[in-house]
Amino acid sequence: MAVGDLSEAILTIKACEGAGVDAIWPTHPHRTGLQVVHAETKVPLILGVSFFQHQSHTDPEVDRFLSENGARVVSLGSAHFTAAVKAAHETLRALADGTKTYAQLEQAQDTKELMAQLTRLDETNDAIERFLN
Repeated sequence: MAVGDLSEAILTIKACEGAGVDAIWPTHPHRTGLQVVHAETKVPLILGVSFFQHQSHTDPEVDRFLSENGARVVSLGSAHFTAAVKAAHETLRALADGTKTYAQLEQAQDTKELMAQLTRLDETNDAIERFLN
């Protein structure tokens, strides 16, 4: 949502809150703006990558500030998606060109432990075991 100054943004956000929105995604927010918005509404905030143009996304103080000021979801943009698309394209291109076999590509990716961690394989297997017994 694009609005003029901060006071106009607050009016718009209050109208959205009154209409029952689940969250607000302010564009190009700054610290003072987030503090003011949070003071005026209890609707959760979603922030995009623009918030991090002038500060680190790995700074614990920034995380604390965001949490204390209503940010509930923080999107770091499409870098992860772009990397995944590039990797998929390179893999498919190697297969299509015949420069690599599927077995070679699979062997080059040492992801078994990572996938087990990310998918919580142990927890899933434990839950299946409890369910079946």
